[in-house]
Amino acid sequence: MEWNAQNYIKTCGRVTEHGAKLVDILRAMPRGKVLDLGCGTGELTSKIAKFSDEVIGLDSSVEMVNLARKTYPEINYVISDACTMQWDNYFDYVFSNAVLHFIKNQDALLDRVHMALKNYGVFICEFGASGNLTDLLNAVEQACLVRGKKYILRFYYPTEKQYMALL
Repeated sequence: MEWNAQNYIKTCGRVTEHGAKLVDILRAMPRGKVLDLGCGTGELTSKIAKFSDEVIGLDSSVEMVNLARKTYPEINYVISDACTMQWDNYFDYVFSNAVLHFIKNQDALLDRVHMALKNYGVFICEFGASGNLTDLLNAVEQACLVRGKKYILRFYYPTEKQYMALL
């Protein structure tokens, strides 16, 4: 999925604001090495850097990472698909805000998160789930049908029970 980094900053500020609450959860934990999975433009990564031993931002979008590197050059950012990231037993925490619903292959993702975490590491995340956007998605589907187009949901919105089974 390709992103327009400048447009994201202008239109998706609420995602970063909401993620600040998740950063507070991480801040309350003992210091350690953190992977910000789906770091986007690096705003939350820069907040995490202030209280962690090390933080690495990972995103698959070249444009988002390039802006993050330009804005926060002191932080290490990696362009990679989360399902193929190559860390083993390295991080104390994997942090992810508003990203996992964009990843279809949850089995591969969770395998890589598990491999990246040290023993007793913690996965701190939030993402869209079943029911979050039902009205909006139904409206989009109807708009497509009226125009003779088929709508295919590109995102992953599991129920709590479905995700618990994956974990």
